[in-house]
Amino acid sequence: MAQTYAMNCAKGTIMVLPVQYKEAEPFTTKVKTMDFSKVVRDLKHNPEVDPKEGIKRTVEWMKWFYRI
Repeated sequence: MAQTYAMNCAKGTIMVLPVQYKEAEPFTTKVKTMDFSKVVRDLKHNPEVDPKEGIKRTVEWMKWFYRI
């Protein structure tokens, strides 16, 4: 069964349009890295905790905060 999308048009009329799905595009970026250079330059950000430790601390805090 085809899915449809209804939208309001001028003068209160309704158009029913078919929904067309396309295949997902393949991911082109295989390696993602963080680049803090702009925040360091523009905001004078000086991180004192590396990302791995920061994520660990965040998870620990969330477990404490949400009583998990």
